Amino acid sequence: MKTHTRTILTRVMVILFSVQASAQIPDFVKEEIQRRTDMGLNPSIVLGIYDDHGEHYFSTGTKHPGKIGKATSKTLYPLGSLGNTFTGLLTGKLIHEGHIKEETPLGTLVYPPLSLKDKQGREITILDVVTYQSGIKDGEAYNISPRATWDSLYEENNLKRIRPYKTGKTFMYSDWAMALLGEGLSENSGVPYPDLIRQELFTPLELAFHYIKKNTPNAALATTGDVQPDKDAGTHQEGSSQLWAGSMEALVSYGKIFLDPQPQWESTIETTTRTYLRDGNGVLCAMGWFKDQEDNLYHAGHYRGYNVFMAIDRKNGRVIALATNTGTADITDIGLYLLNEKMNPIYPYIEIPVKQDDLLKYTGHYINDAMGLELELSAEGAALQSISEADTLSLHYMGQDRFYYQGQKAHLSFETDENDQVVGVLLDKNGKKVMFIKMD
Repeated sequence: MKTHTRTILTRVMVILFSVQASAQIPDFVKEEIQRRTDMGLNPSIVLGIYDDHGEHYFSTGTKHPGKIGKATSKTLYPLGSLGNTFTGLLTGKLIHEGHIKEETPLGTLVYPPLSLKDKQGREITILDVVTYQSGIKDGEAYNISPRATWDSLYEENNLKRIRPYKTGKTFMYSDWAMALLGEGLSENSGVPYPDLIRQELFTPLELAFHYIKKNTPNAALATTGDVQPDKDAGTHQEGSSQLWAGSMEALVSYGKIFLDPQPQWESTIETTTRTYLRDGNGVLCAMGWFKDQEDNLYHAGHYRGYNVFMAIDRKNGRVIALATNTGTADITDIGLYLLNEKMNPIYPYIEIPVKQDDLLKYTGHYINDAMGLELELSAEGAALQSISEADTLSLHYMGQDRFYYQGQKAHLSFETDENDQVVGVLLDKNGKKVMFIKMD
């Protein structure tokens, strides 16, 4: 074959592969991501996907407030609670190598040992913590110390304050307990936690994650676009396991090791990803990971104005990673949609024209007695209005009895009876759902 002809065919193959590969991120998802940044909901969103055709990335927006610095697949985002999966993998490795056991009491990792028991007298084990069934509640633990430390538990009465009613067999997510486990593994090995993770995981697996040190600037690190912390975001733990940062390229590389582990890592990955908890509400947990009914792994990370999501689609051999630099516009719904679009549909915030008369059935007074919340809705022109003493907010019709709030990651989904009469409404604000009942 002539060199010229071979060159042309090679270029055609490259073009065909590029077209095929770029199609692995659905156009609908790209449009939704672009829409959210255009609307000002998210300063930036970066998506990474790995599949049979390779790695694919899509990014939009800026990594710094004020439209400074384009966000890319190399931009670092704080991972928050997603770092718990590193502690999960570390735990699986140490168990596989015989350094610790699943049934090892958590309090024996430190010296002098502490007896951490539930109110039934059962010791809290390493497995209880790493699979989110320790029973320890973050709110109570946070009142003891915002940063999860063993030192705080040596203080008088703190062990009693943190003592759960029951441990094991029931899901109770706790960043505080996971950070405590990380510190315990560190003390047990005699190596500082960040160095232990690098030594046992990142170096042998050739992963590039960064440990966040306070007051240390990093030009590659995205900064939050939130003007102020979200008042509804709740408390944030300061444990070392939640202080990692990484790019979407790094997260994709991390996910790939679970799909096709090296021979020396196969047993560790199997230990880590086994289903250890299947509670009565359908929650499934591995070591540091959540699982869906198809055995896929996923975890979100929310930390002080950042939001990341990662999923490992073991059924179809895919990795999904997303990040944004705001805590007030969740992107988990995009990740779950990519994982299973039939089970997790996305409803785009696109306004659909509607007549004022058609809005009347949605107006009225709604309450949530249990939470002491009220919602007053009226019609104004072609939009609903949510009226309160503080302000009046506009809601726009998006089809199927749904309305989105102007300038917010929030929408209302109305429920009707067999006569098409509205009986209630579900408020979905940044992934948190609250049900209201119509009173008139």
